[in-house]
Amino acid sequence: MLPTRPTTQVQRNVGHGAITIDEYYYSSCQHNGLCSMACSLALQPAEGVGGDEAKYYAGRPAVAAGDPCQHEMPMAKPVYVHAAAFQKDPNFDPWARAKRAAPNSKRKAVQGLGAAADPATPADAEDAAAGPSTGNGSAAATPQNRRQRSAKAQTISTDPTDNETQIRAGFAAYRSFKEAIILQRQQRQDSSASGQLLQQYASLFNGSHGFDLRTEVGQAQLKAAITAMLDDLNSRAIGSLQELADLVKTTIRVVTWYNEVRHFINTTCLLLDAKRLEARVTVWNARHQRAGCGRNGNRVSLTAMENVAAMRAADKHLDHFTADTYVFNGCLMTLLSTNPDAGAARNMVVRVRGLITDPNEPDDDGSGPYRRLLYMPLGVIVEHVTGASTAEFLKGEQEFEGLPDGALVIRPELSRSATTVTVPDTEGKERKLSIRRYNVPLGDAYCVTDYFVQVGTAELDSEKWRPD
Repeated sequence: MLPTRPTTQVQRNVGHGAITIDEYYYSSCQHNGLCSMACSLALQPAEGVGGDEAKYYAGRPAVAAGDPCQHEMPMAKPVYVHAAAFQKDPNFDPWARAKRAAPNSKRKAVQGLGAAADPATPADAEDAAAGPSTGNGSAAATPQNRRQRSAKAQTISTDPTDNETQIRAGFAAYRSFKEAIILQRQQRQDSSASGQLLQQYASLFNGSHGFDLRTEVGQAQLKAAITAMLDDLNSRAIGSLQELADLVKTTIRVVTWYNEVRHFINTTCLLLDAKRLEARVTVWNARHQRAGCGRNGNRVSLTAMENVAAMRAADKHLDHFTADTYVFNGCLMTLLSTNPDAGAARNMVVRVRGLITDPNEPDDDGSGPYRRLLYMPLGVIVEHVTGASTAEFLKGEQEFEGLPDGALVIRPELSRSATTVTVPDTEGKERKLSIRRYNVPLGDAYCVTDYFVQVGTAELDSEKWRPD
């Protein structure tokens, strides 16, 4: 949806800098147009930029990155599929294609370039240049019809909430990019030993292996080569994180494809890092409450059975707020809150520098493998790993005077999302309960997903993530 007024989200994501649009070839014309028009509505025009350049993304420099060979988005065509039609006819109109591809009953709700759209043909391009089709889209292309279409094409919508405007704006923004850079090889396909091995293993699956698969001998050779590859890769695998920690003697961070296992792996890596640094670990449990009972996390107490069920609720359904939190001085965390008071964007990596405990919290007697808090901490003091200053955030807050420049306090909050858990009763029956989670919005940083790494938020002190 296009914002009707300047939004904090657009201003925060774009600001005054350049724009990088990832997965660009998964964007339809309409989605691309919405992004560009949202920038124009929410941002001031870039200084020193005028003419056509100021029309797109509020005049910000923009880079689009993507893979033209990836799967197309559902119910829409990527913007680049019209390049051939545009090359044949500079008057090509993607809006005409979208209208013609949609059934009559749905033309008013055309979203992007309908999935039924066919590749461009010279006849299609000619019709598109003339304007939208009439009737059911199959009327004979007589001179009279073409004149009628040309007359209608003279009136072009400029309403930002109109599909026609959005699609045309998206195609124009796509055409505004001046240069294209095409990578010819993968990142690690180089002359090093690893690069040569990658090329060798890739040849087993891309048809360049050299074995004659028409014969049984060739098939057996390929099978033997794949078996040898698997044996080689398995021999390099490390059996446990403890073994890896003993080997590398530094902080371990893991990339996974699944959110379900993240918190367990993250806690294991955090405890290994604390052991290496001889740091004292502190842990506390999240609180839960029934959904719709206020946002301070303390309105309605759950029964013991309800709390057990709530603790088992998946983090992904509760804004990734974890059921328990392990920290030590200097450990890595990610910001989960989107509250502007946090002073940074969601998923920013921070280091824990201290706790503000509840006044009723007993002192740590040093016993046990870690300190378990009885009460939710009032806040966690963190600092950006990049050293970004947030002095303005703490200005005038007497209770936080003396904190180092760049530190900020993350306070507990209630998850915006709610989830439903199943609770057994005393009679052996089950009932549903909708709950929210109350915790300090700090998430896992030692174990992250591949999406987290791809978008560039996972860089730590300019260190690049790499497989090892």
